[in-house]
Amino acid sequence: MSTVNRNKAKLGMINREIISEMLHRMDAGKRLEAIVTELVFRRTYGYSELSPAATYGWMTTDSSCAERRKKFGRDWYICAKSVNEIASCTSALINAFERKDYRFFLVTDIVIHNSAGTVEFRVLKLENNEGGVQAYLDKAITADLMEKVNARVRRVHGQAAISTWSILPYLQHVESDELLSLYTSRCLMDFGLDFPTDIDAVDVSSGKLIVYEFKRKDPSDSYYMPNSHVSLPSYGKYFENVKKSLLNNQGNSTRNDTHSELITNHNATFYEMQCYGLDYRSHVKNFITCNFNGVVYRYVIWNRSQDPIPEMVAPNLFPLGSFILMQADLKPASFAGFNFTEPRKSGDVQKKRITRFQCMVPKSHFTPAQCWWGRITT
Repeated sequence: MSTVNRNKAKLGMINREIISEMLHRMDAGKRLEAIVTELVFRRTYGYSELSPAATYGWMTTDSSCAERRKKFGRDWYICAKSVNEIASCTSALINAFERKDYRFFLVTDIVIHNSAGTVEFRVLKLENNEGGVQAYLDKAITADLMEKVNARVRRVHGQAAISTWSILPYLQHVESDELLSLYTSRCLMDFGLDFPTDIDAVDVSSGKLIVYEFKRKDPSDSYYMPNSHVSLPSYGKYFENVKKSLLNNQGNSTRNDTHSELITNHNATFYEMQCYGLDYRSHVKNFITCNFNGVVYRYVIWNRSQDPIPEMVAPNLFPLGSFILMQADLKPASFAGFNFTEPRKSGDVQKKRITRFQCMVPKSHFTPAQCWWGRITT
């Protein structure tokens, strides 16, 4: 398809009803809630506190290159209209992660086929040189990701879309380019990339590169602490040992089973204190990477209990009722122990049958986030 025809498809043929139906089929439940709250974040905190050059919706995953994967390499992807749209932040991002086993890709020229929700796109490898960020078509990764994504999209196309609420009224207030990127990112996260992690925003402020993680949640009232010291990177092995014990004992564990296992067999002590969790397998690993490379990792919380989305967010993507934002620039010393989430409560499609462990940050580490949210999205 020519560039001209692609642009016509972007501007004139996008069907929000098809995208809404496909998102419901792909992500019934917590992921749909997360999509809406992330859009709220962009239009409130992002509009108020981030620069116009900020980029949204990065995804990271273990490198698809076997040699880079051996060196713990990561691939970063973002869906956007053009290189120019993301160049400033991306240049700083590439400079910050100078290791040769990190790669950065732009997914662009996106077209959605309304008949089945399948997508076309091109994947461009991004590199810094004297002229700024340059992009080079990667035909192999483009073909591989499109094949993976569309095979699964076709499979879910005939499934029933079950939900107690509809995301469609919210999508009516999302511009076409953003909606194309949003839908394609969701396809890549669910169907194309292996165990990906999302990054809500990246920005440069006062010469500092900042990675943002945004969550809607209320604090936990407790956490667990191993009685012997476990460093933040070493928690992965500790959690794997706990999960192996649970699987060996009875397979599907309850919260009481996991609590008993931690106290009895894994030398942990239970404490009561209000904390916010950060998923270890994904976001804590992102924090470790950022901290190692001198990148600020800012955790922003919408302090709100879990109400149905229509009760928390208006269709124009304004928050309803309480909108209290708190933030903390995390450091290794910010974390105090861990907690866990039962499998049925997980919002991650690829990990929903696995007990998820979270490293905890005391509520006292957070400060109020100033945010003007008077932007009306029409």
